Amino acid sequence: MRHSLAVWSGAVAFLVASPVMAADLTPRFEAVPAASSWTGFYIGVHGGGGALVDEDVTIAPADAATQAYTGLQIAVGAQPTEIEPDSAGFLGGAQVGYNHQMGRGLIGIEADFAFSDIQDDETVVTNFVVEATNVAHVDLDWLATVRARAGLLATERVLLFVTGGVAFGEAEAGWDLSAPGNNDFFRGSASETKVGWTAGAGIEFTPTQFLGSQNVSFRADALYFDLGEVDFTTTGSGATSGQGTFDGEADVNGWIARVGVNVRFGTAGAL
Repeated sequence: MRHSLAVWSGAVAFLVASPVMAADLTPRFEAVPAASSWTGFYIGVHGGGGALVDEDVTIAPADAATQAYTGLQIAVGAQPTEIEPDSAGFLGGAQVGYNHQMGRGLIGIEADFAFSDIQDDETVVTNFVVEATNVAHVDLDWLATVRARAGLLATERVLLFVTGGVAFGEAEAGWDLSAPGNNDFFRGSASETKVGWTAGAGIEFTPTQFLGSQNVSFRADALYFDLGEVDFTTTGSGATSGQGTFDGEADVNGWIARVGVNVRFGTAGAL
């Protein structure tokens, strides 16, 4: 009897202890951090360069008097009516935007503004009756865009995106014609705020940590933009005052390439 009681007591003790032992042997999993996300607002700065393409500056006599005064020179090619400057330069500014991540996809909107020194003066010298110097110029003083962005996360930290939207810019164009002894033979220019379109693509990368922050990203993109035409009038001055008027126009379209840095706010989980 005592032997049986001891056996039963041992069995009961084993059964009671088994759940505790089993609990100790159960694998333990640490809490998984919330999924990383690009969702949220951001601000940043950028800088780069660009150039205008096909920015032909053209002039044509605006009336019969001008045609009579310059028609022969134009007919024999002594007076050019088209000059193409090679406008190029740097630009820099800031951007603000919002991203919404959906799995590996991303959509968003971004607005930016940049001051620009994209400009050039192109000179053509002719010699018909007297030597004449023609100088045409196209300058882009600033450029701003409001664009949609759509992208794909190649990895958790690398975003490839395309973008497109509306472009705004302040452009100036003009044409000066001078001759020896008269520095203002014909002169005219105009500055206009233009509205057009833009499209491009880029890449954005966020490191694990930068200067103690996990919400900093670095980017590079390239955009093509088209702002249409700037119209201006070139009129006679000095010795040719009142002797003619030319209507002029210049195309304002080109590309920019930029690098920049963004700081994100309100992201749902640190990357």
